[in-house]
Amino acid sequence: MNDRRRNHSAIINLILLAILLSLSVVYSPSAAKARDSQPFGLPGTSEVLALHKTQNETVGSCPSLGDARGTGLNAHLFDVGSMTGNAYRYTIINGGLPGHPDLEFTPAYKPSAVDALGNFYVRKDESLADGDILVYPHGSNHPARTIQPSVPGALTFAPTALAADEMGDLYYGYNAQFKHGNRSGIYVFAPNASGPAQPIQSIKLGKTYPPGFAGDMAIGPAGKLFVLGGNARRPTIVVYADFLTNPKVVRKVYALGLSNPVGLAVDEAGESYITDVQQNDIAVYSASASGRAKPVRTLMIACVRGIAGRIAILGNDGFVADTVDDTISEFDTRIPGVQNPIRTVPTPETPYQLSIGQF
Repeated sequence: MNDRRRNHSAIINLILLAILLSLSVVYSPSAAKARDSQPFGLPGTSEVLALHKTQNETVGSCPSLGDARGTGLNAHLFDVGSMTGNAYRYTIINGGLPGHPDLEFTPAYKPSAVDALGNFYVRKDESLADGDILVYPHGSNHPARTIQPSVPGALTFAPTALAADEMGDLYYGYNAQFKHGNRSGIYVFAPNASGPAQPIQSIKLGKTYPPGFAGDMAIGPAGKLFVLGGNARRPTIVVYADFLTNPKVVRKVYALGLSNPVGLAVDEAGESYITDVQQNDIAVYSASASGRAKPVRTLMIACVRGIAGRIAILGNDGFVADTVDDTISEFDTRIPGVQNPIRTVPTPETPYQLSIGQF
């Protein structure tokens, strides 16, 4: 009997020892360090995992001020901060992103837009009681006018997206709350609109998908209006032609491969770029995409750990904000998969939404 008890006790001790050894492996300092070095949990393929490994290994050693691209393109890049109500302008000469902004705007809240004349449009206040838009003229950080939209009968409303065309027309996406539910739509205000101006065009987007409210908007080739639906579970790009005279849907793209899309940009060829904050990448959809469509390529910028808001496009170059390291990175829009940025510059505060206008 004593031998049996001793054997039973020995077995229990061996089991306890095995458990302690396994815990020492799981909670060892080296294992904890390896775990902590991994990026926040982003689902994806081995390529995505390899990207995030690269991002963590290279943070702080990305190209800070590489050589200018020599594209011959000049532009102003506007960065709207995510929290403090400030925005900043960077003057791009010959395709090169400068190391610091040359103009600051206060107040300035997202959403934002810039037109071909360099006028910068930005929300005045984040309050639901104020959907006003400030217009900062080219080269000035003092607003020249305020556009004061209204939604008749709404209890509250807020702008959800802005875009501006070459003529200076301002496209204003909104979401409004009524006594018996929400309604969304798009207004267009004429160039030089000021005060409680009436829109020169408007459409209602309805309560439901597609596209829900306008999560973001962009002006594409031939003045077409691209609208990214605000329904993250069923992301849709709706393309309108002749919006000012006779709004007509010419394409609907049910964008596949997205988890949490937040920003839309369109290049001069008509390709759509959607930033996905959950997958930390940029999905590009063909200019001819229609119906259910997969991206023609996905862009992943090494060292960008917290992609945010809308990117900006200038020729073949793109600019993306990083909310983790408070930077803006310049990259090549033609390269699929993982790429190192051309250059990365720090921002005065956490960036969120970018807009760009050539001059």
